[in-house]
Amino acid sequence: SMSRADSRKMSVDISDQVTWLITLVENILYMTRIDNNKLEVNCQPEVPDDVMNEAVAHVPALRDRPFTLVLPEQVETVPMDGKMIVQVLVNLLDNAVKHTPPGCPIRLSARAEGPWMAFYVDDGGPGVPPDQRRQIFGSFVTSGKVGADGRRGIGLGLAICEAVVKAHGGQIRVEDSALGGACFLFTLPRKEKNNHE
Repeated sequence: SMSRADSRKMSVDISDQVTWLITLVENILYMTRIDNNKLEVNCQPEVPDDVMNEAVAHVPALRDRPFTLVLPEQVETVPMDGKMIVQVLVNLLDNAVKHTPPGCPIRLSARAEGPWMAFYVDDGGPGVPPDQRRQIFGSFVTSGKVGADGRRGIGLGLAICEAVVKAHGGQIRVEDSALGGACFLFTLPRKEKNNHE
């Protein structure tokens, strides 16, 4: 019979697989909506801390990493479609895990910058060469690399991230990270657009 540790490990593996499948399906659904220009964002006031914590909870592989979470200095609400922004963060964190070696640090941070709330996913991996930084957000670009778990990155992730961020009126890009690898950052407007101004 299985030891308790083995059966616990098996149930963790199963729940990770389920999480991964749900993420995959949500990604495909978003992609379909984007292609049909039906990506509607339902903005509600959300606290960035909550959205960040929720995203981290959805990426179990971070537990095996030197991972840092840096919340904004002040607690505030930012208008966003919380579920979608969680998905963007999950995609970016997931990519950071997939594209960096096991001991590599990963950091998720956010800070207010003028009219924007800026979110950063930094890693200490190989980074993204400057000549690939624009096309990396193209729909079906995959690195073709098979992850440590034998899964091939489907490459829908970044196209979805970009579409979601743009639908919120923000921007997304990749830069060099202070950690030595890639820094994926995106901005969201801190205030509702007011039609009366």
